[in-house]
Amino acid sequence: MAIGYTLAMKDSRLTEEILFKKLEDMGCKCDNVEKLRNGVSLSFEDNIGFTVYLTNSGNYPYNIWETELLEDDFTSEKVLEFRINKDYPNYEERYMVIFTIIFDLMRELMENAILFNNSNRELCFFRADTTVLLNSKAEIWNQNLFKDFLVNRDIRYRVK
Repeated sequence: MAIGYTLAMKDSRLTEEILFKKLEDMGCKCDNVEKLRNGVSLSFEDNIGFTVYLTNSGNYPYNIWETELLEDDFTSEKVLEFRINKDYPNYEERYMVIFTIIFDLMRELMENAILFNNSNRELCFFRADTTVLLNSKAEIWNQNLFKDFLVNRDIRYRVK
């Protein structure tokens, strides 16, 4: 089973061009770009061990997410998904790149979004005002790697 993270975004602010530029600015070299029916797939398998998909969410009921962080269901317009190659040797580097991309893009775009892992566990909710609500039940935030990541970010956050 692959490891994956899915960012469901309320609006369509994230474009292919913005994503390409962010990845390029971070020094990620794309191995392959594949146009999909509803978006794009970018492979970084050789460079850092993951593939990124940016797609439209689709229509109801495929764009509705039940969430424990919010009172109401969350409707998304776009999805940014990271599929991780478990055999890539430097997992800390890979996770820092992925989470830096996600947190930076959400801050820059001021987008409402929910981040899930591949078990559909909500990790956090990004609010358009740049507040990040962490799911305290998600054990990922207890790992030292992520504790350090959050401390060094120029964002406001609360643990729910």
